[in-house]
Parts: sequence; C-alpha cells; structure tokens
Amino acid sequence: MRSRVRSNRIVRSNTQCIHSLPTHAWRESAMLSAVIRVLAVTMALAWPALACHAQKATGPKTLEGLLGATEAVRPEGTLFRPGGSSDLPAIDKAWKEYDTAVKAGTSRLLSAIDIKVRAARKKGDDDAVASFEAVKEAFSARGAVPSICVPALGTERTTARQAYKAAAAALAKAYESSLQMPEAPPELKDEWRLLENMLGLVDEPQLDSVWEHVLAGREAVTITFYSNGAIDSPDAPHTWVLKDGVLTIRWQNPEAPGGAWIDTCELSSHGGSYAGRNQVGTGISGKRKS
Repeated sequence: MRSRVRSNRIVRSNTQCIHSLPTHAWRESAMLSAVIRVLAVTMALAWPALACHAQKATGPKTLEGLLGATEAVRPEGTLFRPGGSSDLPAIDKAWKEYDTAVKAGTSRLLSAIDIKVRAARKKGDDDAVASFEAVKEAFSARGAVPSICVPALGTERTTARQAYKAAAAALAKAYESSLQMPEAPPELKDEWRLLENMLGLVDEPQLDSVWEHVLAGREAVTITFYSNGAIDSPDAPHTWVLKDGVLTIRWQNPEAPGGAWIDTCELSSHGGSYAGRNQVGTGISGKRKS
C-alpha cells in the first residue's frame, strides 16, 4: 500500500487570504494517528503476501505479468491467498474463481488506460499522455487503482472496483459455506478470520492522490487527498470533493469568510492538473505528483 501523509501550512496575507492548516499539536496528533493506521493496514495485508512468497515461486513484478502467471503485485482492495491455507476442494475452487475475476477486472482496466494513452497521443496532447502513462505505471507496478481525480477513467475505475468487490463477496460466501461442513479443518476458521479482517481493512479510507498545490504568489506545497474526501489524513477537517469535473477544496479556518477558504477549480479530464480561484478571487492551481 501506499502511505504518504504530509503536514503543510499555507499562510496568506490579509489581502490575499489565509489558509491555515492544523496547528502544530493537531498536526502531530493527526500524523501519529495516520502512521498507526497505515502500519496496522500494512501489517495485515503484508502477512499473507509474505506467506505466499515463502511457499510459492516468486511472481512477475507488474500487473501486466499478473495476467499470465502467479503474481507478486495485486490491485489495491484485492487479496492474496495465505500461504499454507486450507486445501479443501471448495476453497481451492473459490480461490481460482477469485483470481480469475481479479485478473479479468485488471485486464479490462489496463486496456482502458491503453486506449486513453493512444487517443491522447493521436491528438498530440502531451500532458494527457504523461498523465495516463503515470496512472498505468502506478497501477501496473504498485497496484494503485486510478485516482478518483481522473474523470476520463471514472467508469472504468468503478467497474474494476465493483468486479473486485463481487469477487471478494463470492470468496467470502465459499468460506462461510465451507465452515459449515463436517470435514472443515479447525484452522479454516482462523484463516477466514484473517481474510475477513483484511476485507474490512480495504474498506478503510485510502490514499487517493498527491498534489503540488499552489496559491498565487506563494510557494507550492504538497497535499494528499484521501478516498473519504479528507486532506492530508483520513480524519483531517479539510476536505475535497469532485463533481462534474469541478474540484472543491475546503480549508477550515476561523479567519476565513464563513469559517473556511473554498477553492473552486476545474480538473483536467486526464486528472493531471487543476486550476481555479477561491471565494475572494485568489488564483489556485495544482499538479498531480502521484
């Protein structure tokens, strides 16, 4: 998984407005909370991957390789089969079906990204080409499902997520049914408990994207968008929302008009940049870093 929580402070003059991010104490608390959350999720997800590595041949290093062999990289929100897991026929069958469904969803998403790259190259849109290629690289090499902030891949992203969830639901049903069988080994219950916890963890807020955010006349700062709409940590008060290509960023600040600075920006269709203004007209821009 990716883990990247940054604390930033944006200060504006009285004439240009002030975005004041959390105080020093709040930032330390938020960072600690985020680090603990990331470590918990990483340890839970890493255990089965390590177990698989210890008992199975090392797989390819990209998701493109996944489509034809036992993989070492998985899309975010999907599962590895724990090493030394139950060899019940029903469980073997369920894992094969799960892997097939994950590969199918991954193949469709990679194909969709390739189509976007070719279309952008044909139009001579270098920014879009670079953005889509970065999306493909992150997905193929690290399993990072395309950001919510890539409108051009919104439908494909949703379809892949739904395919992964449906596959997990079918796998869960197979375990629950097998646990009712008289021949179910005692360790099957522990195996299912681990997988059940992992399925719960992948529903936690995830890092969506990292941006270089610029307030006109000021130095760029790095901000992190989380999948639950929070900025810089999953429980931060600052938020972002994307609707119909319009990105709205709210920075909670008692000195701002109405208690928050509101940046309203147009997001590029390829999700590589945004530009707009806040409620008093100060220019805002951003470029996606990852």
